[in-house]
Amino acid sequence: GQKISLISTINSTVSKNVITNNQVCIFLEESTNNTLKQNALTNSECGIQFNDSSNNHILGNNITSNDIGVDVKSSTKNTIEQNQITKNNQGIQMFDSTENIILRNNLTANVNGIHLSCTRKINSFDPYNSQVVCVCLNNTFLENNLIKNSFGIWMRSASNNTFSGNNFISNTNQLEMDDSINISGFVNKQLLLEALGKLPFVNETIVDQIGASIANNATNLTFIEFPSINFWSLNKTGNYWSNCNDTDNDRDGICDNPYVIDENNKDNYPLI
Repeated sequence: GQKISLISTINSTVSKNVITNNQVCIFLEESTNNTLKQNALTNSECGIQFNDSSNNHILGNNITSNDIGVDVKSSTKNTIEQNQITKNNQGIQMFDSTENIILRNNLTANVNGIHLSCTRKINSFDPYNSQVVCVCLNNTFLENNLIKNSFGIWMRSASNNTFSGNNFISNTNQLEMDDSINISGFVNKQLLLEALGKLPFVNETIVDQIGASIANNATNLTFIEFPSINFWSLNKTGNYWSNCNDTDNDRDGICDNPYVIDENNKDNYPLI
């Protein structure tokens, strides 16, 4: 089938299409309150892509063998629910997006089941001296099955996201965090530091560390460490990790000890 584009579209439904061998099968830009359901999207560069779009519902689609299954850029308050996302390089990929809900999807045999990352934008008011780092914030991931992916979740500098009730099963790597940001293109690194300091989850210690790195290596600095700090449970419900071999002596369905991801992240209520 042909590519379907929704540009500045409101309250439309796209359903039961079979689309293959396209650059992007279904594309949304500056669109809101649309529903994409029960479509079969295969063998393309991207199954579904939306930019600057909000309050859309992506429901019950079969998204298979694409480079990117679902690509979410600069978008907010969308719901991606009950999709079969299989054998893509990136299952669900998100950049600079907030307050989206990712619910009850099956993400199987992808390279990255879920990929969260930051991006850089040029400040249009001063393009020669500054860029802005935009990250994935305040998204919620509930009851997804991440099975036999190379990486269940891969993230770079994504914080304040919530993960609960997800099943991480037999992924080669359950979770990978790369917390370095390439800032080689920033002309004015001091403006970058000021921009990072305004983000809600960046504490003074992190800003001081970044500031020291900039001061000590003002001309050659290309990467800064910018940790991902997320919530790994909701209402005392954590996630199931197939490589967690902890006990449950009180038989409450929760491991007796936290599942430690790294120094900044742990699941306090891992499920048995």
